[in-house]
Amino acid sequence: MCRWYLLYMIWFLFAGLVNGDFIKMSGTISLVINYLNCILVGILISFLNNKTKIFEQIINLLVCVVVFNMVITILQFFNNEIGWSIWTMLNPDTNEIIEESMLKANQVDIQILGFNFCPGLFQSVVSNGYFMASFGLLPLVLSAKKSLLIKKMLMYCIYTMTLSTLLIIQQRAAFYIFLILSIIIIIRTIKFHKFYVVLIFCCAIALLYVGEITFDLGRVNEISMKEDVRYELFSEAVDYISTNLMFGGRADFLAQTGKNAHNFILNSLVYSGLIGTIILIVIAGKMLVQSAKNIVYYDSLKPYPLFFGCALISYISISLFHNESLVTGTPVLFILYGLLVVSVNTNIQSK
Repeated sequence: MCRWYLLYMIWFLFAGLVNGDFIKMSGTISLVINYLNCILVGILISFLNNKTKIFEQIINLLVCVVVFNMVITILQFFNNEIGWSIWTMLNPDTNEIIEESMLKANQVDIQILGFNFCPGLFQSVVSNGYFMASFGLLPLVLSAKKSLLIKKMLMYCIYTMTLSTLLIIQQRAAFYIFLILSIIIIIRTIKFHKFYVVLIFCCAIALLYVGEITFDLGRVNEISMKEDVRYELFSEAVDYISTNLMFGGRADFLAQTGKNAHNFILNSLVYSGLIGTIILIVIAGKMLVQSAKNIVYYDSLKPYPLFFGCALISYISISLFHNESLVTGTPVLFILYGLLVVSVNTNIQSK
């Protein structure tokens, strides 16, 4: 995979010379550094093969980070000073954003979702959505193999709170993709989730019995494409690409629109043209095929490939509606893919 990405980077450099991005955009070098970081991450993770103890520590660390980020996000939703202080400490260059968000959140109503800017530990709320929709699936997978009831219930609680956190974050693609992949995981591990399925069924019956209850889901309810700003972005990107298909031209596109395309494929066409897009599609395709195989051929004794496969699918799927992707050099994709390969090759079983 790293070789394919190196090939993309070489083409990106060539396309940048042709379309003028190297001269017109200072951020082009930063993208190259991101690509090199991804390649380095992929190489380093490959050394974890057969390192069972280290891998288990990584899994435990991921659960802790999910819980910590979830707590911080909820604190931010209720405009708690601790949540904002931790975010400012981790993101020192975003004071203007936090001042604006705190002004908007000074009269929080618990019935209003999406009223707050809730980035969690990350610089933006979009990155928070990416993270929770991908890594938030881990507790559900772990619950299938926890033998002790108290551990199983703990994982169920974390997963349920993750779903609530995604509702707070108000990232629509992240929320719905998380739900779809959760259903897939439950289906693949149904014999371990009988209690949870029964609980959900009972809650649904109870809500029907009580009567019609309305919930304000905020932006999550807004799923009309034509009413979304992305419709305009996609149209502008298609118009630009139609006359700059071979080499693209990010600088010219941003000069015309002021924004990125918010789509993995359209962004790749803008950043590096047709050849670069084909290379990235091959990389994404290889990642998705490997992920799908581990979902289809799920082994109950080795649950981690199921998680990393679903998390990788989640991340790539969300990139169809946002900018963070292989195009921008996001190392998380190589972390997930690397750990997926390690989890398949290493005899690591959940306890």
